[in-house]
Amino acid sequence: MSLRMNDLWNHLVDSLVRYRWWTLLVGILLFSIAIPTRSHLKTERRMETMLIEGDVARDDFEFLTKRFGGNEIVLCVFDVPDLWDNHGAGLERLQRKSDSLRKIDGVIDVMDLARLNRLLQSMSPPSFFRSDKESAPILFDEKNRFSVAMLELFEGLTHKDRDSTTAIVCVLDPHPKSTEDRARTLEQLQAVVRLEEPESPPMKGEAIGEPILVHDGFRMVEADGRSLGIASTIVLGLLLLIGFRSWRWTLIAIVVVQWSLMVTEACIVWFDLELTMVSSMLASLVTILGVATTIHLMMHYQYESLSSPDVPSSDTNVEPLRAALKQTIQPIFFACLTDAIGFASLLVARVGPVRDYGVMMSLASLVVLLSIFLLVPGLATLGRGGYQMPKMPGDEWIRNRLAASLQPLMRHRWSVTIFTLFLGVFALIGTMRMQPETDFIRNFRADWPMVKAYDRVEQSLGGAGIWDIILPAPAKWDAKFLDEVLRLEEELRSIRVNDDYKLTKVMSIADAEKASQSGPGSAFLSPSARIGLMQTAMPVFFSSMWSPPEDNETHGWIRIMLRSPERASAEDKLALIAEVEKTVQHWMQTSETVRSLTEQNGAGQRPRVTGHFVLLTRLISSLIADQWICFFVASLGIGLAIWFAIGNLRWTCIAMIPNAIPSVVVLGTMGWLGWKMNLGAALIASVSIGISVDSSIHYLYRLKEELAKGKSLSEGLVECQRDVGISMLLSTTALMLGFAWLTRSDFLPTVVFGATAVLTMLGGLIGNLWLMPTLLATFPERRSKP
Repeated sequence: MSLRMNDLWNHLVDSLVRYRWWTLLVGILLFSIAIPTRSHLKTERRMETMLIEGDVARDDFEFLTKRFGGNEIVLCVFDVPDLWDNHGAGLERLQRKSDSLRKIDGVIDVMDLARLNRLLQSMSPPSFFRSDKESAPILFDEKNRFSVAMLELFEGLTHKDRDSTTAIVCVLDPHPKSTEDRARTLEQLQAVVRLEEPESPPMKGEAIGEPILVHDGFRMVEADGRSLGIASTIVLGLLLLIGFRSWRWTLIAIVVVQWSLMVTEACIVWFDLELTMVSSMLASLVTILGVATTIHLMMHYQYESLSSPDVPSSDTNVEPLRAALKQTIQPIFFACLTDAIGFASLLVARVGPVRDYGVMMSLASLVVLLSIFLLVPGLATLGRGGYQMPKMPGDEWIRNRLAASLQPLMRHRWSVTIFTLFLGVFALIGTMRMQPETDFIRNFRADWPMVKAYDRVEQSLGGAGIWDIILPAPAKWDAKFLDEVLRLEEELRSIRVNDDYKLTKVMSIADAEKASQSGPGSAFLSPSARIGLMQTAMPVFFSSMWSPPEDNETHGWIRIMLRSPERASAEDKLALIAEVEKTVQHWMQTSETVRSLTEQNGAGQRPRVTGHFVLLTRLISSLIADQWICFFVASLGIGLAIWFAIGNLRWTCIAMIPNAIPSVVVLGTMGWLGWKMNLGAALIASVSIGISVDSSIHYLYRLKEELAKGKSLSEGLVECQRDVGISMLLSTTALMLGFAWLTRSDFLPTVVFGATAVLTMLGGLIGNLWLMPTLLATFPERRSKP
């Protein structure tokens, strides 16, 4: 069976060499088709798509978006030293900035203290009935009950009492025409906010909010993807040029990378996939995979080229290429396959972008393999005249050192095995201590201006965590239901987690109605009439708080807006969400109005606790569980692939150990050090095992061939160290240099992914070069002794 499979692989190699010009032509045609196709790449920037379709949290958020327009709100936070000036100087400056923001296309409404002051003036009696001076803002009149009530209503949203920090709440169009239009709106909004007026004292501002976070994060990752792809190509190209001193093979590696990237992006369009914040580093990863795969073939070609007695002068070096392909085609095939399996394991994750990233990188791994088949035979033999690849500087010295390094390990192989066991157990315990990073703002560097603005919001405006409760409500308002909502709000305000973590703001249309009772002449109006008057004055604000019945509905929906500190642990956030849900469920059972609605509508409609705060908390909290499920699936799939490729179950089990332990050690160390896991760290376990196992496949294939020649296990290991070890060293170095470039990103998940990838690749190199041979000698098959 093995001989028959080898014959098939050899036949494939002969066909690739014989028809190399035709395969090269096919590659050129595919490339020419891919170039215009990739221009249709689409990006997905909505936060709710981070979760898969059918997830309850995603369904609830989409319901919020459908009925209330979602949370398309940007807080423009300013430090206004004279904000509370009794002559209104600070309010006048705030109003000018507010007017500029309102003119931006895509901003449908703004709310701030200056707007609130104008509303109070329009709803109050003429100035000659007032006892205060005409120049003093009515908003600051402490004797005006209506002013005091409205200030209290919006406290924590637009201001904090007597604090210079204030916010202009900008409501964005929830349905922009395109992603580009939304990006243009946010960029203009940021420009207006950051523009400092030539007045004293200075009024410094920054725009924050989920739309800004996603926009800036995606913009950073896209820029990183482009620059890192170019930089990693240059660095890896220089590595090949210096190491092998061959322009031809350096250009071959670059062509393989660019062809693979173009075709992969075209496949993304053909499969109707969309780029997300995670998959934007596609270019740099395709570069890394393409160069690492090419290096193994290049090393064998160099050996075969130097082994040839004569270099043909009238023909190309076909035979060295044929011999190199026959030596490497099987390990290259299964290496790319295991890469694809490692990335495909991410499909079991519950995070949408992670799953999309897995699909895209699985495609990229297979496309890299296709590029080797289609392009390399023709490019390697293109042109007339023979050529030889010179030896890499220090080639023989490196080979001898790698072979000699086995001797001390073999003498102490049981000590090495026991140490590896204890290291794995210690690291595994550390992984159980890992906590997810639920503060999305920590995905950006601390010196980023928005981070400082978020800190001000946390300190002065009650926190940056914004979320909502959506409740069924009667079509016609009455005082009884409003009182029931106010009772629920009081219960929500009394919730405490760990004595100090709580909701800092709870506001609904019931609070607005209560505040309006202090308005002029409001005592003679019904609750519905008072709400109607305020809705006329602030239509956009009230439409975001109340959704009237739609077709075939007998009731509407009320929205309670919540705010809480963002800087908190995952346990505290999850506990607060759970307490809020528990309180809402209890209220639903005790509310007479809601029970009546339930009787009218059968089972009724369930309440929903949702918002970006809930989405991100639950999303990132699921990463730890998801990563170990993905890691298990990746290990199982890769193990089966290696078993099929090598045909030796014992070797397969041994090969998985040095490739699995580095990920566990890196994550376990993070757990012991108390570092939190973000999106980048959650990807590394299943991805790294798929990439680092490539070296194991090349090593075991060569060992199998040496044993088939009648050599002992010790002799076979020495040959593998000399010949395969040097290509493993170079390919892993290329991988590490490529991943190291990711650490230059401004987006911290990309930095963490790059740093942990470098560490796991280094651990995989150590494991494959020294631990795997030690384990093979410690647990040899009966027919082969160390």
